[in-house]
Parts: sequence; C-alpha cells; structure tokens
Amino acid sequence: SSRRRKRPVKFAKVKSSMLSEVAYDSAERRLHIRFPNGKEYVYSDVSPSVHADMIAAESIGAFFSRHIRGKFTHSMVEQESAK
Repeated sequence: SSRRRKRPVKFAKVKSSMLSEVAYDSAERRLHIRFPNGKEYVYSDVSPSVHADMIAAESIGAFFSRHIRGKFTHSMVEQESAK
C-alpha cells in the first residue's frame, strides 16, 4: 500500500473568538482547525458543503459547536515546535 505524504494545507484566519484558523483538504475531506491556544485538530470525512456552510456561517464558532464538534472523527496534530 502506498501511503501518501501529508500535503500542506492552506490556513485562513477566521473571525471567531473560538477558532483562529481553518483549512480544508477537499481531496482528503479533512477539516483542519487551529484554536487560539495553538492546538490544531483534524476532522475526518467532512463534506465540502459542511466546510462551505461553516465559512459562510454568521458565527463560525457556533456552527463548529453545533455541526462539527462531536460529530466527526478527529485527532490532535502534534506540534513540531513542542518536540
């Protein structure tokens, strides 16, 4: 099996007190979210429409709480600077 290397994703700052940056990998259907505390999480199998709805939401933080948190498999990304 050929494992693909992690591709860099492009983060965009968002206007939210809850989240600081968001990136979406449409090929992998992964939503990357960075929080103000510096932690980054990746949410798996997120459809493009969920990502689009989140970016268009009046409150990105409320959308995240209602439609993403606890609804998708996720993992924390290890920070390279923490090693």
